[in-house]
Amino acid sequence: MSDVTPTRSVVLELKGERRAMHDGYVFLDEKCLLLAGEILRELVRHDALQRRFLVAYATAVASLQAAVARHGLHGLQVYPAADLSSAEVRCTSRTLTGVWLQDAALSADARPAAPAFDASPEAEA
Repeated sequence: MSDVTPTRSVVLELKGERRAMHDGYVFLDEKCLLLAGEILRELVRHDALQRRFLVAYATAVASLQAAVARHGLHGLQVYPAADLSSAEVRCTSRTLTGVWLQDAALSADARPAAPAFDASPEAEA
């Protein structure tokens, strides 16, 4: 049993609390929808990046196999590497419901490597 006497002011106070609780639930539902939308956008972005990665990975594996078949492992170890000294990671910030999120992207404009002694299309790939 309740120790509260059912007066008009108590009823109005309880209605106010109920309305505040309802408003809180509506607010949380809106935030959940915003978060769900952002999660779906990130999943789509992740899937696209993963597809690009898998294509690039398959190309790199095929190129490496062809280069090793032609030059041997030692021949590739002494092959000049591309110059990545100008590569940088670019970070961008944004907010989602007051929380800061960061996106990072690699900007790698590789300069050509020094010419190889025994150059081949397989090793250049």
